[in-house]
Amino acid sequence: MQEKRNVTPDILEVLRKGYPRISTRSFWISDKERRHDLCLGISWLSNEHHSLESKYEDCEVVVVDVKERRVLQRIPGAFIGPAAGETQVAIWRDGQVRFIPLGAGP
Repeated sequence: MQEKRNVTPDILEVLRKGYPRISTRSFWISDKERRHDLCLGISWLSNEHHSLESKYEDCEVVVVDVKERRVLQRIPGAFIGPAAGETQVAIWRDGQVRFIPLGAGP
C-alpha cells in the first residue's frame, strides 16, 4: 500500500452511501502519475451489520483519489480483480466478464 496511514475513514467519507463491503482484492492503480488512486470492489449491504441476513443491493467498482478525497470513476458490475498491469479492472456484468480501463477523469 502506498499510503502510510489508515485511509478507511477517507474512503467511507467519499463514498457517502449505505454500508459498503469492500473487496480484499481492491488495489492501488499501478501508474506513477496516479499514486493516490485506489480501485475498490464494493458490494453494498442492505443493513449496517454484515450477517447471514444481509443482502447485497448493488455491486460496483469505484476509483477513489484518496489524497484529494474524491471519486474519479464508478463502474457498475461485480468486481473480479485487477487486469492489464493494474491499469484495468475485470468485472462481471450482464452475464459476461468485461475489462474496463481505469480512467483518470470523472
